Amino acid sequence: MTETKQVRQDKKLVIVIAAIAATGGLLFGFDTGVISGAIPFFQKAFGITDSWVEIITTAGLVGAVIGAMFSGRIADIVGRKKVILTAAIIFIIGAIWSGISPGPVMLVLPDFSLE
Repeated sequence: MTETKQVRQDKKLVIVIAAIAATGGLLFGFDTGVISGAIPFFQKAFGITDSWVEIITTAGLVGAVIGAMFSGRIADIVGRKKVILTAAIIFIIGAIWSGISPGPVMLVLPDFSLE
């Protein structure tokens, strides 16, 4: 392979990586916009203060940080497909959990007690 061909392939790889990173940032921003649009509705439904709104929205960001910290290493160990499938399942469970939460505490911390 000539050096010029290698440089072109490297440029294409950088473009693909940048596009994937930009898409991730776009989706993260979209999620932030969605939660900001939902705040008045769950604030009214649960009758919560601004402090609880901050805790609920921060919980999502903390989850994103934890996921970002560990997902790369886990993907190296078990493979990307399994990690993506697991993340999709966790997302589905989280969406259902958010929908059936009876109160603000359940939005942040799941209560697994059988009471």
